[in-house]
Amino acid sequence: TGYLNYLLILIPLVIYLYVNTAMSKKFFWFWLLFTLPMVGRSLHRATIILVIFQLAAFIIFIKRSLFKYAIVILFSVLLIIYSGNIWQFVNQGDSITKGHFRGRSNIWSKYINHFRNSDFSQQIFGFGSPKLPDGSYEPHSDWLRVIFNYGYLGLIIYISFLFSIFFIFFTKLLKVKREFKVQSEFLIGLILVLTIVLYSITMEPLRYSSFSWGCALVLGYAYMMVLNPKKVRVSN
Repeated sequence: TGYLNYLLILIPLVIYLYVNTAMSKKFFWFWLLFTLPMVGRSLHRATIILVIFQLAAFIIFIKRSLFKYAIVILFSVLLIIYSGNIWQFVNQGDSITKGHFRGRSNIWSKYINHFRNSDFSQQIFGFGSPKLPDGSYEPHSDWLRVIFNYGYLGLIIYISFLFSIFFIFFTKLLKVKREFKVQSEFLIGLILVLTIVLYSITMEPLRYSSFSWGCALVLGYAYMMVLNPKKVRVSN
């Protein structure tokens, strides 16, 4: 899971560095050659869905014809290969828990019902832990994990944090000139924020500090490039 979390940060970051000529072209294709088999081998539906989403975003914004065609081909291959797995994930449960999203719908309802029946103070400030009386401790959703740990107060703060980052990148993207080298910092910021939001629905990336620090590092770099690109450099 930690490796899959890294992929969701590395794939948009590597494409960004490649487009901005901050990465050796030979290294890019070498990295791609070893990375894609690992994505395919994982068969992790949530990761595959978000990788397809990330590629689609770059297809829309990237203007280099050859590179765009390469990503379109990769996007199409992934979509064809994993369309059946994605459909099965959304519509079927596993043999034990049943329900949609591989049984997560039943797990979520159990956590939601327990939270609704808790004390008012617990709903506001949380339980400090996602563990239920029956021993369950994995809600399979970071949104549920946040609200169980920190209550409505923590959830509001977390949503406000993500929304403020998204708003900053989105509003500035609308104001800049239509040059990809300027747009790319906003694009990678938006992609990563949306990745966190979507991935947290069925997964728990915040359990892994490497994911949180990796996202913070890339988002921080993108934000600094937005503020003053002349003072931020990326060496080969």
